[in-house]
Amino acid sequence: MAGAMCARDEGRTSTQHRSPRLTTRLLPPEPAKPRSRIIITHPRSQLNQLRQRRRRGDI
Repeated sequence: MAGAMCARDEGRTSTQHRSPRLTTRLLPPEPAKPRSRIIITHPRSQLNQLRQRRRRGDI
């Protein structure tokens, strides 16, 4: 019983330690992803502006 309790306690502490570590590991890629998305959206917005200008010119 004592061994099982120790294992459970170790599992709890490991999960507690892992959760902040995982959050810290997940945090750096999260800001990097929106940056890449913004970079991807910028050319799209520029293309949309060019398309709108072309449509206006055609009209």
